[in-house]
Amino acid sequence: MTPEGFLSTYDPQVFDHTMNLRKVLHKNLPDSTEQVDLSAKMIGYCYSQKYVDLIYILFPSKYGVKLSFNHDTIVQKAKLQTAG
Repeated sequence: MTPEGFLSTYDPQVFDHTMNLRKVLHKNLPDSTEQVDLSAKMIGYCYSQKYVDLIYILFPSKYGVKLSFNHDTIVQKAKLQTAG
């Protein structure tokens, strides 16, 4: 399912806020992969197909959207960039 299809079931304001966050994430993480997880009701961003590599997660809900960060993945990526 596409992110737009997944988000279409939410309130229009939640849809708009989530779409705006997606634009920001795509701009700042151009090489990341966006994955919709219907069972978890989330959209994840990572550089592989593994949950352990998730960077950011969007959790839309009835009243808004939550943005979650995977601290370990962000720190590891920063270490790789400064070491290279």
